[in-house]
Amino acid sequence: MAVELLSDQGAPEAVQVASTLLEKEALVQLLPAWMHEEGVNFYFERAEVMGESVTRCRGRYLWEDGAQMEYELTDVGPTLKLDLIKGLGFNFDQENTESESGYTSAYELKEGVLLNHEYDEAAGEGSLQVLVNGRFLLEVQLEGFEADAFEDVLENHLPLDELLRLL
Repeated sequence: MAVELLSDQGAPEAVQVASTLLEKEALVQLLPAWMHEEGVNFYFERAEVMGESVTRCRGRYLWEDGAQMEYELTDVGPTLKLDLIKGLGFNFDQENTESESGYTSAYELKEGVLLNHEYDEAAGEGSLQVLVNGRFLLEVQLEGFEADAFEDVLENHLPLDELLRLL
């Protein structure tokens, strides 16, 4: 089944309504294109979490200097399950804090997209958790990166538009 939404330019966009969990190929294709081009191996699983089925896909890229980036995309299904999302680690109550060693932030990136962001400057590592439409939890772990690398990830490496089209 498909419904249509208007894009920013006013042209209709098809929205796929998936009434079941996405399977391996669909999840893998939502991970960044550069990871596919670099030959990253992706791990896929169908798992039971808190008595509910989820599907998830994970890929990790390691640079020669030891820096690494890991993406994990989890589909909790088309029905909103706040307890399950919390059980997967998304913190709906995260507060914005800043200290000498780093920061945490939480905000609505755009309609339907909640973002939790943590960064430890001393360790050069941090994470992003992005909840899209209450269905998809995208987690990005960066190690060996400066804080501004997160801006690049947010702007260029998250499949938000694709995920927003999937209900």
